Amino acid sequence: VVELLTKQAELLKALPNVCEYTVPANVEMCIVGDIHGQFNDLMHIFRTRGFPSATRPYLFNGDFVDRGDCGVEVTLTMFAWQQLFPGSVFLNRGNHEERSVHSMYGFQQECLRKYDRSVYELFNEAFTHLPIGAILNGAVLVVHGGIDEELELEKLREAPRAEYVVNVSGG
Repeated sequence: VVELLTKQAELLKALPNVCEYTVPANVEMCIVGDIHGQFNDLMHIFRTRGFPSATRPYLFNGDFVDRGDCGVEVTLTMFAWQQLFPGSVFLNRGNHEERSVHSMYGFQQECLRKYDRSVYELFNEAFTHLPIGAILNGAVLVVHGGIDEELELEKLREAPRAEYVVNVSGG
């Protein structure tokens, strides 16, 4: 687990805030959001849509953890798939991958119950480097949260994502 999380942080750190992907015309990308620690749901998606591969790309659009009892397993599975198929498995950050959120909604407690503080900190290190968004085929912007009329793509590209903190009281 330590090796997987360490390698994942390195992989994610090298990515830009907004990743751009080209989905070939004959390929269908599965975009999945809000698994929220439901490992059975993740496996159901894989059984019904196919496991990630070069011909079955996935974009997981945040909120891997909290609420369900298996955020650790869900996240480790997604990280392992991304390391196996880095050009076919993509991950965006959701608000639940932010420490102030998952410390309130269950992931911190789950991780400390299953592992220890050092493993929990390795998850956080990886989470801080998750991309904020993705652009598919130069035309579709995929982000976890809402956007407003003042969003400028360049500001999103340049935001210091490792310093991102959710305003828990405001949303």
